[in-house]
Amino acid sequence: MEGILSNPLIFSTAFPLLVSFSIIVAIKLVLGNERGGEFAGLGVGIGFLLAYIFIVGRPPFPPIASSHKLFYLAVIGFGVGLFLDRSKSQHHVKRTAAIGFPMLTAYWFGYSQFHGLALSPEVLKFLVITIVGGILMARLDKLADRGLTSSIMILFAAIGLSGVAMFSNTQTLSQLGITLGGSMVGFILWNWPKTRFPFNGVLLLGAGGLLMVMLSQAIYFTKIPPLTLLLLVPIFFSDIVVKKFIAGNDRVATRLKPIVLGLIASIPTAAAIAVAAHLN
Repeated sequence: MEGILSNPLIFSTAFPLLVSFSIIVAIKLVLGNERGGEFAGLGVGIGFLLAYIFIVGRPPFPPIASSHKLFYLAVIGFGVGLFLDRSKSQHHVKRTAAIGFPMLTAYWFGYSQFHGLALSPEVLKFLVITIVGGILMARLDKLADRGLTSSIMILFAAIGLSGVAMFSNTQTLSQLGITLGGSMVGFILWNWPKTRFPFNGVLLLGAGGLLMVMLSQAIYFTKIPPLTLLLLVPIFFSDIVVKKFIAGNDRVATRLKPIVLGLIASIPTAAAIAVAAHLN
């Protein structure tokens, strides 16, 4: 058992999954289903942050490296998401915050590299992250009320990023990607086959925002081929294909849609990983 748990891949998956699931159990027992729904997404955040400390170590403040910024951006994302949920903010406020999060992340990562040049590679990276990241966050927000749709998209995008990073010799980012995936599984298990907790601002800005932070880090600070990251984008549109296979909202369809969505999302995930393995 000790040998199994010492495996980085297994630890990075199992530990955050167990923490996330356990925190959600505690929230449900203390607050019940209705009030607990506002806080359930924090289980994903706590699972990820604790695993981060075990994998990377406690980050200094103020942060020095991009991996340190990732930790604090995760805290900010989950914290702002909870604040917006608790303050009963208008939906357009939450959507604006979600769309703007990748831009703020990209600027914090890359502002020191701009050097005043209008079309430098770093500025172009900033524009790509801002535009594409904003579109992906808008998609997650748009699909937030469709059961596990947004959660499954984040899960497979995190798995894809982890696999791409592994074959690109970026081991820390690979472990953190699968850590986010493991944390999301803890939430997904609580919401299938019956949806108990919503995909709210905590998960949108926390888990979704964290995924955008990792993608920004991959673009700015690693040698991960951009093509492999681009191949992950179709994951966020895989719900369109699901409609071709399953229509309606009856009990059977509701239970099957997450499975079919996962199968469809796994195709671009596997494609991205396969291309990364080939290129490296």
